[in-house]
Amino acid sequence: MQTLIFSCIITVASNLIFRIASSDTTATALTFTTYYLLSKREYWDRLCDEIRSKFNSADEITHAAVVHLPFLDAVIHEGKYTLVRES
Repeated sequence: MQTLIFSCIITVASNLIFRIASSDTTATALTFTTYYLLSKREYWDRLCDEIRSKFNSADEITHAAVVHLPFLDAVIHEGKYTLVRES
């Protein structure tokens, strides 16, 4: 169970890095999005459920595979949008 939770965190962070790399606000965006997910348990659970339903092990998680996760995509875009809106 802890391995899957850790895999969820790594997947979210990795995907955020891929999506907003080269931005000066990468650390801020990662921090904000992670904080928001952890403060909204229903969103965290939904994201973990989406990831767990797609992958059977952490080895299967690749950038090419996670781009097809709609809720993860929504979380990332909302995190970027909220960060820009709040700035």
